[in-house]
Order: sequence, then C-alpha cells, then structure tokens
Amino acid sequence: ANERVIFTGNPRVYFSTNDAPRLGSEVKIDYAVFTGADYLLYRSGYTPFTLKNSEIVNIKNYTYIWYPSGSMSIERNIFRNSGGITIGFDGRVSTKNPAKTVAIKNNLFVGKPTTGYWVECWVSYGDSLNVAENTFFGGPYNAVQVKAGYDSAFVDASRNFWGTTNPQEISMMVLDSNDSIQYKSSINIANPLSAPSANTPSTSKI
Repeated sequence: ANERVIFTGNPRVYFSTNDAPRLGSEVKIDYAVFTGADYLLYRSGYTPFTLKNSEIVNIKNYTYIWYPSGSMSIERNIFRNSGGITIGFDGRVSTKNPAKTVAIKNNLFVGKPTTGYWVECWVSYGDSLNVAENTFFGGPYNAVQVKAGYDSAFVDASRNFWGTTNPQEISMMVLDSNDSIQYKSSINIANPLSAPSANTPSTSKI
C-alpha cells in the first residue's frame, strides 16, 4: 500500500489478452498507478480482470471486459480523466459455465468520463452487473448505462453515492429504457447512499 507500482508514459495499451482463452488465466492488479495511455485493458479475451486499490488517470479509452471465465471485481480504485469500463459476461450457470460474480464496488469516479460513461453493461445473461457503494463525484453526468440495442444487459446500481439522493437527479446520471426505446432494460438505482461509503477512497494520492 505504501510502495505502489507506478506505470507512466503513453503506450497504446497496458494489458491485452486478446488471444484464445486459456483455462485458469487471469490478470490481478493491486496497489498500482496508471497515468497516460490509450487503453488500460483492451479486449480481455475471457480472462478475469481484477483491479483493486489502484489509480487510473488520463487513460483515454474504455476498459473492455469480454466474457470473463471466472469471478472478477474492480474495487477501491480511483478513476479520473479516463475512459469507462464496458462489460459483457454470462451469468448463467452450467457444467461448462461455473457460477461467478462480476462486481464494480467502492470506486471513486471523479468528473466526466472521456467515453461518455463510467460503467456500461452490454450483456449479463441470467444475472445483473453489480455496481455498488461507488462514489460518482462532480456530477451530473452519465455515470452508468446499458448498451443501446442489447436486450440481455442488466445492471443493479443500488446503494451508490451520486452526490444526491433525489431519484430524479440520479436518473439523469443513468442511461436506460427510461430514456429511449433503444435501451432494453432499466437500471436499479434504489437505496442511494446519503454519504460516500467508508470503504471507498475519498482522495487521490497522486
């Protein structure tokens, strides 16, 4: 925690697992700082991507998570002047698809994202993307959305701190079927927090 690994510069991408899926492969990052790049993660290729206790600053484009084969989480990070996270996963359970959890929790998102959203779900077959106890600071802006035209994307964004507890003001920070018929599901924004979660970072260390 006191000796974080710092990645700087302007590479096209820091991580890519865009080859054929490999059983048991994963990317796990803890206590790191990334400043400057086109992408943090480009096409995760079924590989679970876990990111914790880190800072993502000046990363231009989205982090693209494609059908992780196991559980993964993005927790207790700080995102600033960067692209959002777009996720598709299969939440159905079968002999070939074990049960998994996919969560975005206790992150601090500062100001408008460079991609037009901080969190986007484009598919979640049989489950909902868990987006909880995050702080969306500096709104209003579009914070969470389902992808237009996709009919199997569901998001549970209850218990977040939006800077307000007014349902109408919170609804302005999500993009879903309440805004247009292009979006096929509504996002759960129930039980908003009246103050940031104690488990969510409050300030940047860089």
